[in-house]
Amino acid sequence: MIYHLSYNDTPIAKVEITDSSLSKTAIREMVEFWAGWESDLENAGDYTTCWLKKLAHYILVEGKVPKDEEGWYPLNGERHIWVRNVWAYDFDKDAIKIEEEST
Repeated sequence: MIYHLSYNDTPIAKVEITDSSLSKTAIREMVEFWAGWESDLENAGDYTTCWLKKLAHYILVEGKVPKDEEGWYPLNGERHIWVRNVWAYDFDKDAIKIEEEST
């Protein structure tokens, strides 16, 4: 299955996951690695969606695919999961607003 990840309608990654016991086990183990995974899983509805959201968040924050990071298996196909493309999201720094709270 091919998944297209986006943020605010901007593409950030294309991910391929072969439906196999190897990929399902890897996804389950990655999801269950992170604290708060139970509520994340409940909100997502299934392991794959939960994991894809974690991956999208990682790519948005780090600007790259996780590699040799704790909690992540390699995403090069060895567990039937590939990140095929990544388009780093470029945050608009001019959109940052700073307001001083008046007392």
